[in-house]
Amino acid sequence: MQATTPVPFTPTVLSQPLHAAYVTTQHPAYLPVQNRNVTLHLASTQSLHQKRASDVLTEFDALRASCTEPVWLFILHYACCDALARLLIGSREAIPPHKVFSGKGPKVDLRKVKSAQRRLRLRVSHRTLNLIFQTADRSRGHRSCRVLRNGLLHGLHAADRVEIVRRRKRLVTEMARFIEAVRFVAQRGHNF
Repeated sequence: MQATTPVPFTPTVLSQPLHAAYVTTQHPAYLPVQNRNVTLHLASTQSLHQKRASDVLTEFDALRASCTEPVWLFILHYACCDALARLLIGSREAIPPHKVFSGKGPKVDLRKVKSAQRRLRLRVSHRTLNLIFQTADRSRGHRSCRVLRNGLLHGLHAADRVEIVRRRKRLVTEMARFIEAVRFVAQRGHNF
């Protein structure tokens, strides 16, 4: 019986149309030839925050495909926005990604998210950021995604669920804008 030498294994980055590059465990030999140079270049130029954002976006895409209930779709979009906002804030404050999601990581602060938006030139308006992350408890029908999420998850308020269902199209669309803006920045060749 002949001994075989193991093929060296290195994680690579694959790019998918309309999605951020994400880390996978496929061997480079199985990648199409035209993608090898591009994917290896992306792997070497992404910051740790961008790589973690790519992981978050990949998981978001996988979960979104199976999520049909409007309230859960809203929760999924908000969870992704929250995670990405924490990474943006963490990159600005030089907090490593593994600490960003610990209990001692940065809290999502609208001012810090807007600062990251300006610094990274995210293609999302302040109005969208306000709709997603504002903490002020406004009147019913005008509450931010954050306030609605908190009311639903921490208080199980039926009125918040009803408002989410009634406003779901606009709320999910605005959160998707933020997610896609971060996805675009995560794909670029410079660091967050």
